[in-house]
Amino acid sequence: MNIQIFVTATVLAVCADQAVLAEIDVSKLPPAATKQGVTFDKDIKPLEAWEHPFGKINQENPNGARANYRTAGLADMVMALIEGRDARCSLDRTLHGVDVMTSILKSGEEGRFIDLTTTCTQPAALGIEEAQALLK
Repeated sequence: MNIQIFVTATVLAVCADQAVLAEIDVSKLPPAATKQGVTFDKDIKPLEAWEHPFGKINQENPNGARANYRTAGLADMVMALIEGRDARCSLDRTLHGVDVMTSILKSGEEGRFIDLTTTCTQPAALGIEEAQALLK
């Protein structure tokens, strides 16, 4: 399955420099959405807050306290090997992520849709129990 990606908001968000913004050819942007009556209250549903183990502060540094769980991916990879399942950071997903990012850049440079050359499966979400198990 090919997915077409065209950068609009991403390019604008990344291009904070006014000189860069002045060079954007808006004629290459897709047309605005036509759906009428869209409101925040009716159509946007905020996510409910929840206590995830990786959201808890575990590190103090000169810039302030933060939640730092950079080794969780490695722990999940080891558990995937032990359990005989796909790691959430599998090679296919990593390659697809690189394909998406480079296609976004190419789309912004060329002002056109870019067909992705890779696909991947979506891993199961890392739930609270699974996250807690990785912290042991």
